[in-house]
Amino acid sequence: IDECENKNNTCSNLATCKNTVGSYECDCKPGTTDLNPTNPGRECQDPTKCFLKPDICSQPTDKCLDSQRNICSSKQAFACRISFKNWNFTTDLYNSESERFKNISDRITKATGLMFYVTDNLDKFKYLQVTEGMTSRLKTESFNIIIVGFRPGSVRAYFAFLLRGQQFIDANNFTDDLNVVAKSTLDNQTEVVVQEIQVDDIDECENKSNTCSNLATCKNIIGSYECDCKPGTTDLNPTNPGRECQDIDECANKENNTCSNLATCNNTIGSYTCQCFPGTKDL
Repeated sequence: IDECENKNNTCSNLATCKNTVGSYECDCKPGTTDLNPTNPGRECQDPTKCFLKPDICSQPTDKCLDSQRNICSSKQAFACRISFKNWNFTTDLYNSESERFKNISDRITKATGLMFYVTDNLDKFKYLQVTEGMTSRLKTESFNIIIVGFRPGSVRAYFAFLLRGQQFIDANNFTDDLNVVAKSTLDNQTEVVVQEIQVDDIDECENKSNTCSNLATCKNIIGSYECDCKPGTTDLNPTNPGRECQDIDECANKENNTCSNLATCNNTIGSYTCQCFPGTKDL
């Protein structure tokens, strides 16, 4: 019986079926991941598809991508797809060790440090690599790019763009920037699709994994946190706010308190108290 021909098999839709005498074999197709190698070809997953799911960061980290933990721990992340309409897909693009896979990946992920102008108008320039272009347009180098894979449709490149800095970038603005850069560096006939990944934001204020002073308030923001010295304290290092706060002794300077001349001033953390002298009456 040919179980492959009559569909009487348990191979994944993403696997090939090979008939053998008395049985059959399943093998995940190139570019896919076998989630259960002990029973080959039954649980095959295409990383480029699970990668585009908005809840990827709520999924088990061993079920989609090797880089999933890295993606989901970033400050901000975008799932990107660039379609190259004039390029022809070849099966070697399924293989991350192939020369063509590496060459295209390098053009997206690596920097040469070079760019050149194509006209006298300095607003119109051509970047040699995607990295230079995005560095220039986003005005930050605090990012990295992880290639997920290539798929047919002329050629479609899937990659994660991970932001590490404090700056929060609007998804629409990011898409516009990537579109300009892709057309400049790779091919003018491209189509860019971007989807923001809902990363697992860590509340550094709640879990105490922050560097705020004990005399500062901590405010959680997406991908980071902010520190601010409390009222009644002074910030000794305003360039790195809220890390070095010092209590102001309001009693040491009469101008800093409203105590009566017939009262004692007691300094407290962030404030002070006044107490009328013995033998006087507090009005």
